[in-house]
Amino acid sequence: QLKDYCGGNDSKTKTYRAPRDSSTFTPLHLAVGDASIRGGLDVTVPLELITPMTGQMFYPFSFFVSYNPACLEFKTATLPSASLINGVPVTVTPMPNGVFVQTMAGKLITGNGPLMNLTFKALNPVDTTCCQVDILDPAFEQGCLLPIVAPGEICVYPYVPSPWLSCDIDGPRTLIWD
Repeated sequence: QLKDYCGGNDSKTKTYRAPRDSSTFTPLHLAVGDASIRGGLDVTVPLELITPMTGQMFYPFSFFVSYNPACLEFKTATLPSASLINGVPVTVTPMPNGVFVQTMAGKLITGNGPLMNLTFKALNPVDTTCCQVDILDPAFEQGCLLPIVAPGEICVYPYVPSPWLSCDIDGPRTLIWD
């Protein structure tokens, strides 16, 4: 505020919010599971909480699922009945080269274990191909937890139709034994 400056007055207000110091956040380790599947089939890998929580709030959580679209096709993100966040609404938004996933509410959690399942359709490769599933830019809406997510790997084996085998055996028409 300026009063009586060069014959006039002026007053302005500005609000500034200091950034959070993420160096004080507690690391929270998560991991995407691994799987092997034949091309053309659906495969589900879990996103699991590795670091145990002790009655803490698991605030709304968002992340980008990155995968090779030449290897996998994303189908769904679901919460299994054993999920630590079972009952929390989840939204999935398709994006170029992946999907954006958000949980829409928080939940108190005790322990560790499965959070959600990510289901893909494995495309049929010419040769065995292993594709990494990464969780990028994981973030909580609030709180002081720093999510660190280990990637998973899905190995896809080519679908090869079963070979057709046939045999012809020649022998006597009658069996004689002693």
